[in-house]
Amino acid sequence: MKTLKIIANILLILTGINAIAAGYSFIADPTGSGLGITVDYLKHAPFNNFLIRE
Repeated sequence: MKTLKIIANILLILTGINAIAAGYSFIADPTGSGLGITVDYLKHAPFNNFLIRE
């Protein structure tokens, strides 16, 4: 059970690191082209790019 907790914590840390990197990439280039994502994913959303501001 302890090994499973360690594996789960490592996976959570890696997911967090990847989320920070992806978030920074979307802030730096709101079109998503840096990650290979197009704005076509947002065609049904009220946003025109991935940087959501008020």
